[in-house]
Amino acid sequence: MKSQIFTNWLGVFILILLNHTSFSQVLPKSSILYEAEDNHIKTHDFVIEESLHASAGKFIAQKNPEIKNDSEIFRAEFPEGDYTVWVYSTGLGLEIRGPLLGSKKIRASSMEWGWHKVGVFSEKQMGSSFSIVAVPRGENSAKVGLDCVILTEDVNFVPQGVYTGYSPDAANMILSSQPNKSQSETSTVDIHVFPGKKIYKISKYLASANAHGAPRHLVDSPEWDATMKACFSNNMLCLIASPRRTPDESGLWWDFKAMDEFVKRAKQRWHVDELLVIPAWWLTEKVTGAKRDEKMGEYTNEDLDKGEQLLMQLINRYGCPGPLYIRYWVLEDEWPGVAYWKNHADQFAEYYAHLLRKVKKINPDIKVGGPVDCWPQDAFIANLLEHCPELDFIAWNMFTTGRAETPLKKLFHGAKHYKSYINSSRQLSERILNKKLPVIVTSYGPNFHAWDPNDPKLAQPIIGVWNALVLSYMAEEECFSGMYYDVRAANSGGLFGPADPYAVSSKMLPGDIDKNLINVRPSARVMSFFKKNISGRDFNEVSVTGDGHEFNAISAGNENEVSIVLVNYSERRRNVSLAVESYERTAYSGFQLPDECLYCDEQKIFEGCGLLFTGKGSATLTMAAYSTWCLKLRYKK
Repeated sequence: MKSQIFTNWLGVFILILLNHTSFSQVLPKSSILYEAEDNHIKTHDFVIEESLHASAGKFIAQKNPEIKNDSEIFRAEFPEGDYTVWVYSTGLGLEIRGPLLGSKKIRASSMEWGWHKVGVFSEKQMGSSFSIVAVPRGENSAKVGLDCVILTEDVNFVPQGVYTGYSPDAANMILSSQPNKSQSETSTVDIHVFPGKKIYKISKYLASANAHGAPRHLVDSPEWDATMKACFSNNMLCLIASPRRTPDESGLWWDFKAMDEFVKRAKQRWHVDELLVIPAWWLTEKVTGAKRDEKMGEYTNEDLDKGEQLLMQLINRYGCPGPLYIRYWVLEDEWPGVAYWKNHADQFAEYYAHLLRKVKKINPDIKVGGPVDCWPQDAFIANLLEHCPELDFIAWNMFTTGRAETPLKKLFHGAKHYKSYINSSRQLSERILNKKLPVIVTSYGPNFHAWDPNDPKLAQPIIGVWNALVLSYMAEEECFSGMYYDVRAANSGGLFGPADPYAVSSKMLPGDIDKNLINVRPSARVMSFFKKNISGRDFNEVSVTGDGHEFNAISAGNENEVSIVLVNYSERRRNVSLAVESYERTAYSGFQLPDECLYCDEQKIFEGCGLLFTGKGSATLTMAAYSTWCLKLRYKK
């Protein structure tokens, strides 16, 4: 009986596959298939659901029968070249949007799953990325959604059925779950650095961080002050400030005593060049009493006026010339009432513009950016730029949401989001404002909930490799500042700090350490290298030949130094042949050797001085899987 039931079920299952899966047809060469669920932007109206009929078994499903506002549900990179775009969906009203394109309607009204041709686009038309946006179209039935997107250079290709096995992220998961046999495989990469070919000047504030809460960073320790100075002198530092739950007897919501001391130390002890303030005044929780993520009804003018009052207390104290003056501001950190503001984007932009103009009226020299959402969405940023052309810079937070158990391959490939989103933000400002605004990533990291479960990677050498790749991408995209989350390593996140229990639990420190010891994590060591040797330098031309897949190389320099950062983010070892053009070694004497280096991989980290290059400017390096070399050498032209 059981055998008969199984046979009947298997027959039905095969019939379903035959009806919904294309076995014979394959994608044309150079085509790209994006699984919608791997590129999903979380919203309150859409969720990931499983289905036998979907590619890779999952799709983005509409949660609510009716959506009232545009909802960006998918985002991916748009490659160089001309591509025909197809979407596999059912029942949704859809648009495709790009930072340079604006938007275009997708004719995909069928209530049956099917392929819909969007059009032919180039990167110059679209921009460096593209989004699929669900738009209101009345009530929809259940299981309405988006499964996958195909980009193909073959204009005659018409997709049929469901394609499996083409998702890069799915393939990465499979590879990463297998025993790592590729460590024994070695490929060769040839790198040529041309210090004389300068492309642009890298921002001096490229590698920075945010301090979440002033009191936590007022550590009374000469070693703490020395470490803060090493990382943030002549640099930018961001303060995320939260108000009290209720105002004091004077009506003040802010702990000005702690904030004043933070600003004084930043300027006088740590020699910070510029401060940026992100006030987290949680309009809903602090003022209306509602929880941050609750769906809110209409905000009243009284609510908005109370929020404005909180902000202006800060501006009046720190926004005017004087010893406590702070030049750079955003107006809120990850706006509360997310569902409300996403559904009222125009009201959000108008309110933000109102606040910005009031701030500028107090001091027109203040630099104000935004929107500082928890994940950059082109539609939200574009709406703000259209309503608020006075914006001085674009700012957003982004954690690539790797978990403790996320395979390294997927974690490192997720770092490309920073490259794509910085580029698209700048392209949006170019299209809408006819100028390229600076972009500040006000919080970044690989795991927003690193304590649930505990993610020991954030205290281990591998986080240095990840940070080197992210900062390299930011340098390539001319990011104004990337701010690691956060300065104090009081939990699984952070750069350095006394009493670092996560470094102990991850086996990076012995359990009997002095609680006052300032432990500098690998992420901070890499950030410090960038701050000293990449930030503020000329970005040099670099040529990569050989096996450059899953490999990144950048170079920066000044008149007599060149710095090079190499990141191997593949599962294979690499032999690297490195050459610096027009090289002549400078004199050195005594015990000082001319070349400086920092190396990280999954298990090891070391830094020091050596003689790594020959007299002709060449070097041969070996790189383990997931490793970085950060090098600096003095030379004569």
